[in-house]
Amino acid sequence: MAELWRVTRGGGHAVFRCPYGSTDDADEDPTHVRRMFPESWGFFSQPFYHRADYGYRGDWQLTDLTLAVFPEFADCTDGELWSMIRFQRNVVAEMTARLRCVKPRREPRRELQEKFALNLERRSA
Repeated sequence: MAELWRVTRGGGHAVFRCPYGSTDDADEDPTHVRRMFPESWGFFSQPFYHRADYGYRGDWQLTDLTLAVFPEFADCTDGELWSMIRFQRNVVAEMTARLRCVKPRREPRRELQEKFALNLERRSA
């Protein structure tokens, strides 16, 4: 991510699709290094390092994140889905994150953290 940040023009975007952290798809593939959740993307931004410096120097701002739920949950209400996502496995099939390259890099200060849009996508069978 640091190298991608280095070669991306400020304001440029990167889009990532990956299995949601609490789905079997995140664990079954041995090439998956770590589970990803909505807040995981914040660790690619400098404001998340207000508590400790881990040496990461890139700065990406998550602008929007979409959680695509498995087709069998397409008829659930948003409230039902958010509850199931929080407490159950295998509700979200895939996560898509859109990040904006921030240059110059921000200071590691908590108050610089920005909100992002969190969306649900219902997939049909």
